[in-house]
Amino acid sequence: MRNATLHMTMLALIVSASLGCGPGVEIDKVAVKGAHVVLRIDGLHSEDEVTLGNVEGEHLDYRSIRFGVEHFGAGPHSEQLTVTRDGKSREIEVSFDVPKSALDPYAKLLGCTRNRPGGGDLTITGDFGATKDSPYEQCHLTDEGKLGIRFATQSDATLRHGDETFEAKEGEVWVHIDVAPLFHLVRLHGKMRREAALQWETSLEVSRKELKAKLGKIQLHTEPHDVSRALSHQLAKAASGDGKLSWPHTPRAADSEARVVVLHVTEAKAPKGKAKTATGWQVWGKDDVFWADELDLVAIGTPRNVHQRGRCHFNMGDPISTRRNVYDLDIVVRDRAGKEVAKKSFPGGKAKCPTSVAGNRGETVNIFSGPKMSDVGDWLQGVRKGAH
Repeated sequence: MRNATLHMTMLALIVSASLGCGPGVEIDKVAVKGAHVVLRIDGLHSEDEVTLGNVEGEHLDYRSIRFGVEHFGAGPHSEQLTVTRDGKSREIEVSFDVPKSALDPYAKLLGCTRNRPGGGDLTITGDFGATKDSPYEQCHLTDEGKLGIRFATQSDATLRHGDETFEAKEGEVWVHIDVAPLFHLVRLHGKMRREAALQWETSLEVSRKELKAKLGKIQLHTEPHDVSRALSHQLAKAASGDGKLSWPHTPRAADSEARVVVLHVTEAKAPKGKAKTATGWQVWGKDDVFWADELDLVAIGTPRNVHQRGRCHFNMGDPISTRRNVYDLDIVVRDRAGKEVAKKSFPGGKAKCPTSVAGNRGETVNIFSGPKMSDVGDWLQGVRKGAH
């Protein structure tokens, strides 16, 4: 009986005499489901080695095992099934019929990258046929904004996304997708309000030699804060001149001022010890709300000439050792393509002591002072207004 919708073919079995005293297994059912020949075998153990012809099988559960139809081709087949356990084998002849449609390229969503430094909580859904795959949640980005997606497919299949191709190995393939096109939807700064969830759809192509390729889609759903780390990584590369902003950009009017400039300040390290400042971002713009698709300029601030200038003293019971570190700040401003627009050095300000400090007995606390950020901001606003 053949069910064309499921590409399933129920088949009669021809069972030959077993050779030697092999495993006590018997075949209960044979079917061609999608792109696989699936056997249900009574007495099968999960550690058994199973081959159909020269093809090694993939265990599905304690009774079922499958083989890719691409190893056999379309039409009727009679192959020898060999089950080996503890060095002893049993051989059974199996007949099955593979419809041509079972050889069509296919891809099924199996998983995604997790526990990656880029963090995030993305949900993906695959659609390569009449029904969608079950969604996978808690997918993570790399710092570079890449999302890895794992697919099941034929062992000789190729998946393509944009200009990149990914070759299958042993019936699986990892596709790494750059999700930077999502970044233009992120609000960089502005009035506090709930942002809409980010949704993005992209196309994939799965193909096999001499067969018509099949198009599929991947839907991605996430919240803006879940892509913030990957967004920051790309901003830092662009600010340093090591890349350019790749997400969609809303063009500004000719000869008009730039709308948004972002400053990335790198870490400053103390002259003594291992203390250092955290990296950080500040944003200046034309309006009250700044969106990533309006980002016209990126700037990098590099601390220079970090030197110690005295200490701070606190009357807080146990004395705490402190060092005041002052640094100058070199700023370079670039456009979206990485071209330098302006640069300026700001001398470090006075190393003022804070009103209080947290620390432990015997620990030296480092205090860092750079130039006034109000002076930096005024200059960047001037660059923004004069950048054409």
